[in-house]
Amino acid sequence: MEGAGADDPRLTARWVEDFESGDPGRHRVMRLEIEARIHRMLLNRAKPPVPSPSRPGNPGEVRLQEITAYLTRHFTQNLKVDDIAAAVGLNPRYLMRLFKDCTGLTVWEYILRLRIAHAQQQLIATDDKIIDVALDCGFDTLSSFYRAFKEYGGSPSPGQFRRQHR
Repeated sequence: MEGAGADDPRLTARWVEDFESGDPGRHRVMRLEIEARIHRMLLNRAKPPVPSPSRPGNPGEVRLQEITAYLTRHFTQNLKVDDIAAAVGLNPRYLMRLFKDCTGLTVWEYILRLRIAHAQQQLIATDDKIIDVALDCGFDTLSSFYRAFKEYGGSPSPGQFRRQHR
């Protein structure tokens, strides 16, 4: 199923089958596959430039990998640019400029997209209350979650997203 699109009906059918099985192991695999698919879609929307084959990659690209790895591990936490910069050994202003130049996104847009992708996975795979999903994904308030979801979630609301994808 490698290379299957996000809307591949075979993949969706397999997830539904896994969900309906009641098997916790299959539920976990389904959730991981959905989460990976959402992360891959987000990364494909904001791809960093590919290094030229003639050179192994510049230091900015290496730094970008460090930044995105850190953000992927910590996106549910209350992040501050100074903390992110300290964790990857960069000046905060340089980090923000490098990230924007390489991805076309601000650090905050990237974090919001990671949080929304995680929320979408939880909305599909769990029956958790929307407020619990929002808090688990790193949002401080329900209103900020709804605002971000409307902008980056592809649906007017988390509840509507859940109904459409179940």
